[in-house]
This record gives sequence, C-alpha cells and structure tokens, in this order.
Amino acid sequence: MTLVLDPPGNFGHHMPPVCPHGPTLLFYDKSTSYHYYACSASRDHQFCPFKLSAQKWKRLASSKNLIKNPERIKPDYQYLLNHPARHGYCLDCCRVLIAVVKDEQELVERPCRNLLTPQTRNENLAQYFFSAQTLLFIRDYLVKPFGFDKILCIGCPTVHEQLLSLSHNSFLLDLDARYHQFYEADRFARFNMFNGHFFDQHGLKSFEQFIQHNNSILILIDPPFGGLIECLARTVHRMCNRRMTEISIALFFPYFNEHWIRKAFESDQVQITDFIVTYDNHTKYGSRQSSKPSTVAQSPVPPSIPTNIDGVTNVRGQYF
Repeated sequence: MTLVLDPPGNFGHHMPPVCPHGPTLLFYDKSTSYHYYACSASRDHQFCPFKLSAQKWKRLASSKNLIKNPERIKPDYQYLLNHPARHGYCLDCCRVLIAVVKDEQELVERPCRNLLTPQTRNENLAQYFFSAQTLLFIRDYLVKPFGFDKILCIGCPTVHEQLLSLSHNSFLLDLDARYHQFYEADRFARFNMFNGHFFDQHGLKSFEQFIQHNNSILILIDPPFGGLIECLARTVHRMCNRRMTEISIALFFPYFNEHWIRKAFESDQVQITDFIVTYDNHTKYGSRQSSKPSTVAQSPVPPSIPTNIDGVTNVRGQYF
C-alpha cells in the first residue's frame, strides 16, 4: 500500500469522497495495480471501514445525487453559560446533561478531562494524556521562556486545559467531538489533522480568527503514532501558509522517526529534544517507569519532542 499525495490527472480532477472523518486519501496497491480511497484518520478498518475504488468514485463524482452530510447538532452553549449549576456530565453516554432530566443517572457537576474515558487505539484517536512531568516541561520550557501570544494545540487536550487555567490564549483542534460540550467555538474545533478537514464552517472560521494577525504562535502536535507523517506535514504547511510570520512547532513523536519527520516537514531545523515524554494512562510510556530509552531492540521506543524552537533541545527531562 502506497499513499498517493499527488493524484494523477485521471483521479485529480475530482474532490475525494468523504467518510465520517472528512475527505479520504488516495492509496495505491502495487500488487494489484489498484487505486482506492480510504480513511485519512486511521488505517484500521475496525475504526473506519470506508474503502472505495478510485474508478468507481470517478464515475460517482459526476453524479448530482450524492448525499450530503447533515449538520451536527451542537449543545446549547448559551443555556449552559446562563445556568452553570444546572448541568452535569454523564459518564455512561458521554454527554452534558441538564440536571432536571437526570432521572436515575448520577451526574458529575464539574466536567474536566478526567470525566472522559480515553479512546486508546494507537492507530486513530490514541488518547493518552500527558503526565504531570510532561505538562510541566511544556509549560516551563516550551511556552514560558518564549512568550508566545497564542498556542495552537492539535490533539493535545490536556495541554489546552492547563494553558487555559493559566490564562494563556490557547485553541484546541481534535478529532474527538466530545470536547464540543466543554469548550465554546472560540476555544475548540473538531478537526482531522491528517487531511486538514474541519467538520463544520464555524470551527474553520474560529480557527482562522485565532491565527490571524502577526502574533507569535506555537503549534503543539500530539498525533497517533500510527498516523501518516506526510499527511500531517502537509496539513501543517497549509496552516503556516495562511500567515506571514514564522510559526514555531513542537511535535510529540518517537525519536526513531526523526529522519522521516525532517523529510516530511522539508526542514533541517527540526531537532529532537533530550526530554522523553511520559503519559498518565499508557502502560509502556507511563510516568512511573524509567523514562530512559531501552537498549533492547524489541523494546518500545519512548516518544520525544521534535521541534524547530532554538534553545530547548538540550533539556534532559529524564533527570527531573
């Protein structure tokens, strides 16, 4: 299977088909000389079974009878703001509920990141929450010293939560629609980092308003380790092209991918920090285990932080 970033002319004239996670990507199977479209967020068919022959889509794309996606129903933000004590969060159905309709359900009054059950499939959502040690490193070595005006968190909900609590100007992009229930439109948009797709126009507008002007911006990205680096890099390049000023980037990824990250981002300025990332809810990269890389070839390689920010590459977080 090969990803086709620049579709040939016979397939490039039409927009790609859309799965529940936005526009799909074109792949090529060399063994069968077969082009097909599949989900950009994951290659796991259990997560998203969408697969469509490129030839079939070419025929369908000219049809005027394609079904459009209905608008997603959003929570009533104004009601929640006006009645802060009259709502809670249901751990069973993952929704913000009005207290008067709680029935036999037990309501949690103050929603926070600990309410959400992490979705921990490595290939797609991969919701592993950063440990306190990692959050401190991000705050003290990536954010504070450089005085960024804005921080864009892509797939980093715990960082976004911490930054807002410290009164930083932060905006979250994430595939998980549940965050719509906790953040208003000027703080969150549902987004697929592998195809650059915003799931509604309100989210796109809020994002564009956030990155406008010539403020200094830091982008923090925590992608699923099984994600396609080339697609992520293309998304980031498009974001950078929307602005006149340079954007600083910090990516959380296993350090053995350094060569591919530099190639995909087309930059020799990307350097790997000495800090090794740990997570609260990851069995292999948990904060309680030794964070030093193992010398055993079969052992998992812990993630580090590739970045183009000068001055942070020599911080040895494993000695904190």
